[in-house]
Amino acid sequence: MKRTFVRLYGGVSSPWHRSLEGVLRLYVSWRSERARSLDVRRMRSYLQNNGADAMTFADFTPFRVATGGSAIFGLKGGSGAPLLLLHGHARTHEIWHRCAQPLAQHFTVIATDLRGYGSSIDPEREGAASRVSKRALAQDQVDVMRRLGFEHFLVCAHEWGAGVAHRMALDHPDAVDRLMLLGTAPSMTDYDGAAELAAADSIDLEHDRADVERGRRVACPLRVLWGARSAVGQCADPIGAWQRMARDASGHALDCGSLIPEEAADALVAEMLDFFEARESGESGETRMRH
Repeated sequence: MKRTFVRLYGGVSSPWHRSLEGVLRLYVSWRSERARSLDVRRMRSYLQNNGADAMTFADFTPFRVATGGSAIFGLKGGSGAPLLLLHGHARTHEIWHRCAQPLAQHFTVIATDLRGYGSSIDPEREGAASRVSKRALAQDQVDVMRRLGFEHFLVCAHEWGAGVAHRMALDHPDAVDRLMLLGTAPSMTDYDGAAELAAADSIDLEHDRADVERGRRVACPLRVLWGARSAVGQCADPIGAWQRMARDASGHALDCGSLIPEEAADALVAEMLDFFEARESGESGETRMRH
């Protein structure tokens, strides 16, 4: 902007020009302050506009963490072992609105918007966000958790987010203690006799094929849940497919469609409490997860 004024007015350093520069500096300062308060105002607006459902996030603290490729927005609440929740395609962290409060009684819950979704959209990079690999999206989330002070954690992820979580468990096996995937099958899945690519981009398929060729599988315990009335449940064999991708995979269908966190929230919370097991405290007081 300054170069534009210099070009228009011949680069003359007049008192008027210096005053204008001062106004511009104040404007930039105002924009920075506005950006810092934006998340809080978004949260207040969400609570006002979404009624009782939104109150499930009322005790959560909004945050924004700058990563290597984006700025990730999320909410943090509760206490206990850290639990990262990742949403599916065309959704945001709000899909967990029926699960957040019950889970926060047992875990430190972190619900984020994936890069390119919700409040993690960067307008200047929005076009490129849709083409970013799951490897990069997984790195975003690991960076967020580390910034929040969690070197290892539990993960529950839905649909598109489940693909990101799967990649996270492969690329960062020391970070993911236990993994729950909802409503998805591996990227290379045979749907009712027709070989289809489950919403996978070519770069993600390259990464997945490389892992298969090397014999890399998910090392942590994996629980897979899907809706009995969903496309995944009716056209694929989710547990059979995931058992080939993980060392220790179990799972079953729930009586719902594809939007498990909303359609079967109570059943899902019960499954999460069962799978993410009770914590044991050692003599040092350090919390450990039982595998």
